[in-house]
Amino acid sequence: MSCSGWRGSRTSARQAAQSWAEGPSALSCTFSALNGSKNVHETAFRTHTCGDLRSGHAGERVKLAGWVHRRRDQGGLVFLDLRDRYGMTQISVSKDDNPEAHAAASAARTEYTLQIEGAVVERPENARNENLSTGGVEVLADSIRVLSESPTPPFAIDSSEEVSDEVRMKFRPLDLRTVRMRENVLRRHRINAHIRAFFDARGFAEIETPVLVK
Repeated sequence: MSCSGWRGSRTSARQAAQSWAEGPSALSCTFSALNGSKNVHETAFRTHTCGDLRSGHAGERVKLAGWVHRRRDQGGLVFLDLRDRYGMTQISVSKDDNPEAHAAASAARTEYTLQIEGAVVERPENARNENLSTGGVEVLADSIRVLSESPTPPFAIDSSEEVSDEVRMKFRPLDLRTVRMRENVLRRHRINAHIRAFFDARGFAEIETPVLVK
């Protein structure tokens, strides 16, 4: 199987499964296609993550997707802090320039899931946020799509206040969005990945069968 037909294309799960059946060389082509994008985080919903953008991206048109972390409404101008697992980016929407996008931003609430399109611009020196890796830029949104609305969360996602275990378990998907839980999950992933890489490099194989189960 030649890899030429796969390069630069979006590889589907069906293609990946077919490649697995065809053998290692075909599977290698599949992974080559998956890794062919300059940005490994690019999907149909985004061109960058909310933690990607820097001053070097100024002037580029981007698409982001994430949760509304905070919203600040100043009348003709609405600011959104858009968050995903990688970080946070400030979005600004002008009523004069983009009334439809401004209306969508004004209606958005905490934990709404939005898709944003717009241009990256550098923030003025006195408006930079040194506490964020993306704090030197913002996205001037001209298109906002609501992917999912959200009722008022039972607890603040960005708060350090203690929440009872009963509430946390009842609203587990929200609990997993908190910084503490996100870091715990990622730490576990990194440990497991390191252990698997260690044993794989030494010829061990990890198997699961209907008998050998977790």
